[in-house]
Amino acid sequence: MIGVSRKLTVIIGVATMIMGAVLQSIITWDNKPPPNIGRKPLRQFDINPIREPATSPSNFWSLAISTDGQRIYYSVPNGSSNEVHLHDLGTGLEQPLEGVIVEGQSKFGLSQNDKWLYFWNAESKLLQKISTTGGKPISVGASYERKKNQPINFIALGPDGQMALTDANTHKGLSRLTSGGDLEVLTQEEPGTDHSSPWFSRTDNKLLFGIYDQVGPTEMAETSRMAILQLDTGDVRVLGRQGGLAPTLTPSGHLLFVQGNSLWASLFDHERDEMVGDVVLVRDDLFPPLFAPYSVSQEGTLVHYRSAAEQKLYRLVLVNHQGKEADLGAPPRVYGNPSMSPDGQRVAVPIGEMWSSDIWVYRLKDTSLMRLTFEQAHFMQPTWTDADLITFDFGPTNLTSLDPSSKQANGMGDLLQLTKGSSWRLSMRGPVLMQCDQGIANCDIARLPGTTNGQVELILNDAHNEMMPDISPDGRWLAYLSDESGRSELYVRPYPDLNQGKWQVSVEGAGAPRWSPDGSALYFINVKQEMMVAAIDTEGGFNVTTRVTLFDVSNYHFPMFFTTVFNMTPDGQQFLMVKPAAEQAGVQIQVVMNFFDELERLLPNSK
Repeated sequence: MIGVSRKLTVIIGVATMIMGAVLQSIITWDNKPPPNIGRKPLRQFDINPIREPATSPSNFWSLAISTDGQRIYYSVPNGSSNEVHLHDLGTGLEQPLEGVIVEGQSKFGLSQNDKWLYFWNAESKLLQKISTTGGKPISVGASYERKKNQPINFIALGPDGQMALTDANTHKGLSRLTSGGDLEVLTQEEPGTDHSSPWFSRTDNKLLFGIYDQVGPTEMAETSRMAILQLDTGDVRVLGRQGGLAPTLTPSGHLLFVQGNSLWASLFDHERDEMVGDVVLVRDDLFPPLFAPYSVSQEGTLVHYRSAAEQKLYRLVLVNHQGKEADLGAPPRVYGNPSMSPDGQRVAVPIGEMWSSDIWVYRLKDTSLMRLTFEQAHFMQPTWTDADLITFDFGPTNLTSLDPSSKQANGMGDLLQLTKGSSWRLSMRGPVLMQCDQGIANCDIARLPGTTNGQVELILNDAHNEMMPDISPDGRWLAYLSDESGRSELYVRPYPDLNQGKWQVSVEGAGAPRWSPDGSALYFINVKQEMMVAAIDTEGGFNVTTRVTLFDVSNYHFPMFFTTVFNMTPDGQQFLMVKPAAEQAGVQIQVVMNFFDELERLLPNSK
């Protein structure tokens, strides 16, 4: 009998064969739950890596989140100007706002009722607004358009359509645009200073803003301070306790502000207009420094840019039997193992690091990405059950369990768990799956239960490791890997009666087996990291007629060695694979949900 240590050794050998490297480290997790204090846990994830971040200070980054926390508007550098894109957290869809080209040194503003986006048009040199439901830009304030030809650095929208703004390079303080299109001076700057980042209070007639000296970036951060303007009296009060820019008041009773690339918070007394108690650091990865934009919804979701470290990004490619590639046109992402829909028009794929990912659907027709899951957990191995349903493996980040689950491909409905248990269960095609009881050792093959959320039935569990099962398209044959010979080889048995026969398909080691769509061949990867095809004849039994080497796969990315690392187009003519793109630093938008609960944990509000 082969023990656990022997099984684990052989499995790691499979990993070396397929991935070209052995796992470099072991990640451990602290599973001790936080105290039950009646607050929602902080949940955060990144969206929209921007491939070409603007490193020049001439580009101002801007973003805003809707009141309900569902829609994020953000700028994307495009030469000397910025496009504005919309990301819908509810559907996962993202798209540019047509006709919105913002001057590179300007920020846009979202009205408090979420109906209008205001911006300084880089092409027409006009202050304009556009409906958040679509349409054409509308010019705002004719008199202002005729008198000024300077871009707007900051725009803030208040109650009843009030608008506060600053002109680039004019250094005349904050102004309010009247209904007639004229500018009404709100604040007067002292010589050598600038006023910036205005923000309207939703609960009283006040405007918060930042002040800084006209010096270098380092000195600018050191001289920054915040102030409050009482709009009905014109009185200005400087918050003397703490320097900072971009002040915002939250419904939770906290004041947020930026210092350098960090976001800080304190409690705030509205009656006395002053900070109360401690000042705490809440984020330290904002981008760009000094004027780092962030936005908070009324229900407690924070969004901000952050500079992503150098990371390995990947491309989705199709590879024919001769090894010739065709790019699918999907943006570079941290892709996991992809799966193509039966109609060949969609790809289900995990995006994110292995321990923190979600399933997305890429549509080839319009090259759009739709987010399917929102758990930001451990997702992999998506498989199209049919044109409307996707199954995948789902588990928490600490991998205490991993169970096949499913969700409608259009995003409707809840995530449905198909099994119940605490061991690794890695689904493949059909009703069978791989179960490993001890980490990645003692792997056997099981059958899914007839009802959801039930126990699986073991069907192949001898002394060896049996891994990566795949049922033939006609449902008659089970292909799987076994280490019974001392290394991983590909075998086939009749299904569902596994005792009626057994045949060895590979002769030089095998990994990642996959039936062709018509069931006439089995594809797998040999020990030389080459794609192999074995032609199968099932007339009157089972017979391997030929074994042919197709192409080298060493330059492709295999997310996890015990999963299907490639898929096929419905016609069987191409392989869907993941290939490394260039390593690059980028800019991402970080979404932080239940942010008010985190503020209350850090700075409890007794009121």
